[in-house]
Amino acid sequence: MGLKDTVSMPNGSKVWIVIAFSSLAWIFSVTATGTCTFMKRAVEYSLKEDDVKHPLFHESRGVGFWGWEFADQCYSYTIGVKEPNFDSVYGAARAFTGVADAVGGIAIIGAWFTSCFPADKAKFRVLAVLLLVVSFFEMLSLILFASTLCKDASFFSYGVSENEAVPSTEDDRVTSTCSMGPGSALAATSACFYFLAGIAARLVR
Repeated sequence: MGLKDTVSMPNGSKVWIVIAFSSLAWIFSVTATGTCTFMKRAVEYSLKEDDVKHPLFHESRGVGFWGWEFADQCYSYTIGVKEPNFDSVYGAARAFTGVADAVGGIAIIGAWFTSCFPADKAKFRVLAVLLLVVSFFEMLSLILFASTLCKDASFFSYGVSENEAVPSTEDDRVTSTCSMGPGSALAATSACFYFLAGIAARLVR
């Protein structure tokens, strides 16, 4: 009995390309969503050292969809009983990454089923469209760079006491910027892999 007789591939070997790319994409996507180092946030200012006292404003740190990083530890955005004031861009980015994780998971289940059960060309077209849509949503999660997490130098001011100085967003000597972190790199890679999986699914059969 040969290998072809023992290993059933009802839709051909190309299916495994779809499965490999989509599975890796989903793993990267979920990891990016959960990490607290999606981006690296830094506040730069040309003020006297005594003007900004709290370490929340002195040091670069990782920030993500669900928490922030300090000294290689993840912390919730809830500080004590205080909650940050997120803007609509943050809310949209978190929604996009949630949709990408959920729909991507459904697409992967569909892809794995094609390794065991016959599927016609129309089903693979649907799978291809689904994977390409997930790729689009994954890329949209990167709008987090345009949220107040990056643009508002005083974002963490809710977490300090009233007698401590915080930088003001109206002070042009204070700038807040974000750079790529491990999470955003994984999200971008995930979007590329979903795209490749979608193209591969379109070419099956």
